[in-house]
Amino acid sequence: MTNVGNCEFCKSLKSLFRIPPHPDPRPRRKERKTRQELLPRAIKDMSALIIAQAAFGGAWLGNRLLPRLTLRLVQLLVACLLLGIALALGGGLI
Repeated sequence: MTNVGNCEFCKSLKSLFRIPPHPDPRPRRKERKTRQELLPRAIKDMSALIIAQAAFGGAWLGNRLLPRLTLRLVQLLVACLLLGIALALGGGLI
């Protein structure tokens, strides 16, 4: 007489329906993250906040200065920026 569950048929059924072992019933304690692991996430969050503040600050400042802008001032500003780009290209910085 063979043991129940050890016959070839039962072994083939067990191999067909692989049932994962039961998980450990004891709750596992979460590992605490170190500062080095948390710091990049905090920097990413802070950079998004700084970018948002800069965007709103630039919009507010631009709205305040918009009535004072003249065509001559815009021309001078563009000329200075083009001169800076030309110097950077000539110096090999860009």
